[in-house]
Amino acid sequence: MKSNLTWVDYAKGIGIILVVYGHVARGLFNANLNFSGIEYELIDSIVYSFHMPLFFFLSGLFFYSSLKRRGGSGLIFNKVDTILYPYIIWSIFQGSIEVLLSNFTNSKANLGEVFSLLVTPRAQFWYLYILFIIFAILAVIFSAYRKRDALLIGLLFSTGVLLYLIPEDPANPLIYKLTCKNLVYFSFGILISRSDLAKRILDSTPLIFSILTFIVAQWIFHDCLALRFDNRGIESLLLALVSILFIASLSVHLSKIGLSCLAYLGSCSLAIYLMHILVGSCTRIILLKLFDVHSVSYHLLAGVFLGVYIPCFAISIFRRIGITYAFSAPISKPLNTIYLNLHKNRPD
Repeated sequence: MKSNLTWVDYAKGIGIILVVYGHVARGLFNANLNFSGIEYELIDSIVYSFHMPLFFFLSGLFFYSSLKRRGGSGLIFNKVDTILYPYIIWSIFQGSIEVLLSNFTNSKANLGEVFSLLVTPRAQFWYLYILFIIFAILAVIFSAYRKRDALLIGLLFSTGVLLYLIPEDPANPLIYKLTCKNLVYFSFGILISRSDLAKRILDSTPLIFSILTFIVAQWIFHDCLALRFDNRGIESLLLALVSILFIASLSVHLSKIGLSCLAYLGSCSLAIYLMHILVGSCTRIILLKLFDVHSVSYHLLAGVFLGVYIPCFAISIFRRIGITYAFSAPISKPLNTIYLNLHKNRPD
């Protein structure tokens, strides 16, 4: 399966640009920078209707192959390295900066909120928190029922759909609500990764058909039904799935053209995701406070460009000066070895 997924970096590249745009645009809106109206609300809703579901879907594509290669415990410990570790490190770092700069930003963070990160994720880091939970739970389930993978995948996707469609109870914990909302997209990725027919359809779908399907679906949802991305129901679920398949089809075609710059952004998507809020906020503060720039267009261009470029530049700097563990840790192998040894020596 891995050899057929060269397009995934292109999809990540598209997705992370949309993520940065969404947060920059919302930052301008919250800063009362004359950035509102129907156009803003429509673009915001279109972007938020699928950009984070896309990342859950892309992660789900690799779940099954990673589980088979690493085993259940190996997969969980690997995600401690690549998801939980950067979640903790960057939540504390960004949160501390937000506390220090709270007089200049839209955020009014306090240290109590920052250090409750293991209970309540904050800012953009909720995605990593929920992704780790989903990986860990499914690794345990699939390891326990190894010979029933096809049945498990079908049940998982059906369960994800049901959890998504069940009316949300405001009293439920945030972690539970976010997991219910996004499990379906992760399981959809697993389903696609295990379906040869789905992969062939994805590879052979004419790009114009994908584009038209995406446009029509967004038009029906936003114009005909007058809904927005947070109107959760079967309509928003179908819209997200159609939009995900559009991005996947677009990425397959782009990978054949060979836009290496977009693929590179995709390979840097974790670093961009971790750093772009700080970069975008600092860009907005500098333009406003130092240069008295109030043009929304300039803010958008500068915020998105620097929000994408500076993390990529930081990666090269970190590598050059030997900062190895900014975005992942090397603890999964020793942890898994200890776990396996304890499990092997455990009396029956």
